[in-house]
Parts: sequence; structure tokens; C-alpha cells
Amino acid sequence: MLVDGLEDERWHARRNMLTLLSHFEDLPEDFTPAPYLVDSDPRVRRAAMKLGLAAWSEVETVMVAALEDSDPQIVELGIEAAKQKCPPLVVSYIETIALDEKAASPIRVGAIQALASSGAPSALPTLMKLSWVRKFFLIKGLADKSSELMAALAAINERWGEDHAAARVLRAARKSKDPQIKAVAKAKGGTE
Repeated sequence: MLVDGLEDERWHARRNMLTLLSHFEDLPEDFTPAPYLVDSDPRVRRAAMKLGLAAWSEVETVMVAALEDSDPQIVELGIEAAKQKCPPLVVSYIETIALDEKAASPIRVGAIQALASSGAPSALPTLMKLSWVRKFFLIKGLADKSSELMAALAAINERWGEDHAAARVLRAARKSKDPQIKAVAKAKGGTE
């Protein structure tokens, strides 16, 4: 009955049916939220994303759809899911968001956190791009202080502190005059 209700043309009816379906442990075998991931109404897409992230076997497809969506709330749903588990297929989408200077800061910070939790080989180079920038012709240094820099430094310190290039960035951060930058880059175990 709920699946039949999804044929309703009204957006709120489709959204409500998807929301109700999300309360069931077992969905009908022939049901897929895929058509609703691209619905014209973002409220329907949000409900479909939530259902797809929680119950659909093709969660990667849902995550990619969420990360490519034009609605920031839907993008955040995809990022939150990626923080829990970031499949290899999703990593490049997360990197794109993390590096997108036009994206809202909270979304970029979330993407940086998801990228760090992924442990993907390409994560460190992306985090380095966010924290280690060209200051002069041949000289690189820390990026200007931002939420993104702080998240990137925290991720680098937590997962890649032993990497040679990462250690260079962390040393520069520990020498910063900014106490917050110093604190986030402080070596594990309290050593400098």
C-alpha cells in the first residue's frame, strides 16, 4: 500500500510514504528508492536518501547521489554516511567537496572528516592540498587559518603523523603563533 502511494503526484505524499517505509525492517523485494533519489522536490529526495542509506543494499549509489545533489542538506546526509563508512567509490566525491572553495564551510569540514576516516590512499594528498599551500614562488607554508585547515591538520595528525610530508606540515603548525593551530597539531603523547 505504501509503495502504491508513491505514485501520488503530490510531493508530501511521496515524502510521507518514503518516511513510513523507513520504519520497516524489511522492504518489499521489488522496491528500490532509486527513482526518488532524483525526484524534482528536495524533500522527497531527502526522504529517499535516508531510506536508501539505512535500508538499501546499493548504499554506494545512494551516497554518490547524495554527494552530487544540489541540496546542501542532502549533501550533508551523504557526508554523514561517509563518516561512518566511506566506500572506495565515494572517496573521489568526498575529495571534490573538501577541495571546493565554493561549498559551505561546515560541508567542507564534514567532507574532510569523512575523508580522514576513509583512510584512502588519496586522502593524505588531498588533506595536504588543504593545509600546505604555495606562499611565494618556491616556498610553501600553512594555509590561512580556517575551519578547513583545522580539520585537515587534526586528520593529518591523527592518521598520518608518521608520514614524512605530513610531519613537515605538522612541524610548521606547531611553530605557528596561533595557539589553536599549535594545539591541533600537537604531537601525540604530548611531545613536540
